[in-house]
Amino acid sequence: MPASRPMNYAHLISSNINDGSSVGMTWLPEMPLELFRSIYLGQATPEEFPKGQALLIRKLVKGKVSEVIGMFTGPFVLAPILREFLETHEPGVHRFFPVRILTEKPENGATEHGLHWLLLPPPPVDCLDFEGTVFMDDIRGNTWSRRRDDRKYWGGGLPSQDPDDPCAFHGDKVQGRHVWRYAIGITEDRFNSEYACSMEFWQFYRSHRMLGWGSDKICTVT
Repeated sequence: MPASRPMNYAHLISSNINDGSSVGMTWLPEMPLELFRSIYLGQATPEEFPKGQALLIRKLVKGKVSEVIGMFTGPFVLAPILREFLETHEPGVHRFFPVRILTEKPENGATEHGLHWLLLPPPPVDCLDFEGTVFMDDIRGNTWSRRRDDRKYWGGGLPSQDPDDPCAFHGDKVQGRHVWRYAIGITEDRFNSEYACSMEFWQFYRSHRMLGWGSDKICTVT
């Protein structure tokens, strides 16, 4: 496994609404609600996932399949180059299911565009430094509770997206990781989470001019 540089910064990431990579998509065959829920929770097994599962895209961006396809907060379908990066730098950490990519109309003379890989959402990590992070207020304008004495509920909400507001991760929880879900709270013993990635992963992603993910904020790793 390649040696990774110490991580001093990390990116909060989600679907990019500004690069034109948003697409209409349909699972073929249609994915049962129970299976999608199992995938969303990161619990699905290879035995559950249909062989030959395809994803039909109604329009390609800039004549190519985006390297990341998915809903705003996941799950995400990744290009082979991203799967290779994660399996090389985080061997044994992530699980992937193969997905055939189809388009309604021929693009570059074809309607079949090879395999992408559905990234099973990784286990969320309780790694946000609540004291070093400024959070958005809830929909009522109230500051989110940071209490952790009652494990039925705690949460800091979403980190502020204002670049001048601080955001921090605990280094002992994220060093050596490259793509992870960070816990923003627990409701009834279930983690609520968002995605983050290492600076090294983000630099790789950007250097290949990939589409699909955007950086919402840069956080320090302390």
